Amino acid sequence: MPLTFLIGSTPHLGRGRDMSRAGLAVRTDEASPPIGSRVVVRLAVPHAGLFHVVMLTGDVIRHLDGEKDGGFAIRHTIIDDLGVPGLFDYFLKERIGRP
Repeated sequence: MPLTFLIGSTPHLGRGRDMSRAGLAVRTDEASPPIGSRVVVRLAVPHAGLFHVVMLTGDVIRHLDGEKDGGFAIRHTIIDDLGVPGLFDYFLKERIGRP
């Protein structure tokens, strides 16, 4: 799933995978942020025929494939449904099949 992630105020493009209530993996062609970095992920979630943005704030806990290039995993510390309460949980349950 396409997404944008922010390191500081700088936006970067990536793709989300292995998404859960606790965290997600982000694949990117750019260099991954250092482990321990705070990252904000903007995710467009389909709901009721529209796309709503969910903001996920978390910390980088590892680099994918053990490399700094290619992607990283974050553990969410804040999930902001931006005015649509329960949207992220609905998305996980209905679209991905995860509670």
